[in-house]
Amino acid sequence: MTIVRLATAADAAGISRVHVDSWRSAYAGLMPDDLIASRTVERRLAYWSRLLSAPPLPQSAVWVLEDDGVVVGFASTGPCRDDDRAEPTDLELYAIYLSPDSWGRGMGRSLAEAALCGLPPTGTSVSLWVLADNARALGFYAALGFQPDGGEREEVLGVPMRELRLSRHLPYA
Repeated sequence: MTIVRLATAADAAGISRVHVDSWRSAYAGLMPDDLIASRTVERRLAYWSRLLSAPPLPQSAVWVLEDDGVVVGFASTGPCRDDDRAEPTDLELYAIYLSPDSWGRGMGRSLAEAALCGLPPTGTSVSLWVLADNARALGFYAALGFQPDGGEREEVLGVPMRELRLSRHLPYA
């Protein structure tokens, strides 16, 4: 059975595993191999354990997708971090990752919909950042109603990479 629920500190290991496995598959060929290899479950576990053990920040949430009791995906949301979208009603989808074994089964959409429907009701827009060369992710987000809004930035993760900001209006329905 597949369920989506709010994450707890007990989910840190599962989220860390999904985070690393997804990075390695999703970004192969898009990012340098040494950068992808540097992402380890141990490092992610320290991050997720700390984050999930702390009191949640206002308007923020981390969701997990479980399939037969195993965490196979996660999404995190919160206030938008961009200077040009700093209104309290501007929200952001910080991350959404799914175990590669779960790709193409509709689970990512279920997870995204739960996270977007779980955004604070005062939100009027939600944005996210995606690698400009990540065709698979761009298609996924377009199917959820996200469109480029003109925001672009260069992220330097070993090498410069161009990111696009996508956004959509809320509520998500």
